[in-house]
Amino acid sequence: GAEALSERLVLDAGTNPQQCVDLIETLANLAPLWREKTFSKLNQDSTLIDDDPSRVLIWAALRRLLSNHRSFPDADWAMPESVLEEIEKIYEQFQPRDAINQRVWLFSESIQLVTGQAGEDWNAHTNEIFAERRAALREILSNGGTAAMKRLAREAEKPHLVGLAFAELVSKSNEADELLEELIESDESSYTQFVSGLIANLHQRFGSKWSNGFLAKAKKRGWNSARIVQVLLALPSEKETWDLASSFGEEATSEYWKSANVYWARDDQQQTIFGVDKLIEAGRAREAVRIIAGSRQSVPDELIVRMLLKAAEKPVRQTNDFNHPVMFQWSVGQ
Repeated sequence: GAEALSERLVLDAGTNPQQCVDLIETLANLAPLWREKTFSKLNQDSTLIDDDPSRVLIWAALRRLLSNHRSFPDADWAMPESVLEEIEKIYEQFQPRDAINQRVWLFSESIQLVTGQAGEDWNAHTNEIFAERRAALREILSNGGTAAMKRLAREAEKPHLVGLAFAELVSKSNEADELLEELIESDESSYTQFVSGLIANLHQRFGSKWSNGFLAKAKKRGWNSARIVQVLLALPSEKETWDLASSFGEEATSEYWKSANVYWARDDQQQTIFGVDKLIEAGRAREAVRIIAGSRQSVPDELIVRMLLKAAEKPVRQTNDFNHPVMFQWSVGQ
């Protein structure tokens, strides 16, 4: 019965990419004979299926399979390495034709590498992913320049990761300034996210000297408050950034605090109190309640009373997060 089902699965799949993906997801459960026939079929399909969208779909399914089985080699369901090596050869044959399609998957939320992740060293795995991203972006820039990188940012699931990787490749603090000034003009969401990641990592690498200098140039050139705020929001949410925001006047400061995050500073209670005050002023008292509740430290009674009164004045925010009302109740209770 299992062999008869295996035969039907393999024969029915044809060159339909989604059915090939479904077949790949059953590989571990196929009878050995039909597993080998599936390998032969996929090898043949790699020459017949020529369009990149279809190739990408099958390529990604093979990568997930390899990653899952290599991440848990001792599991009862894991296929032996000899079989996985055969699958990897097929994986290589399905590589997309287009250079961006070959690399864009690295700039997404959840990355599964062909090598898998054996063991519990998450830092090593994360470092490997970041190294892969840098290498991919270096090749894209080498072959297609910034135009290719912009396309990568537009097509990536998480464009800010492209920005983070680009900042790692920059050798001088001002090397990315011209591109930043160009893309910060754009209203396109992918570019906004790319710029945010780039600014955050340039600040991480080159410190306040770079970010203060960049904003000083912006002030000289008379940038509008929206562009200034975009830069400020990508910087660490701390007193230094807040002071910088206030130096650009009331409009920029007001716009900044409508979106800025505040995190409880364990070593600087006054900084957190200042940030919470600003959230209340910006009409975000409900968010301030959450921050104070999670602090587990004493804050002035006056601040708590004012915060709760202001939070009660605000309408309940409609959200698809059904946990939000419960968590807000918990925060008020704290």
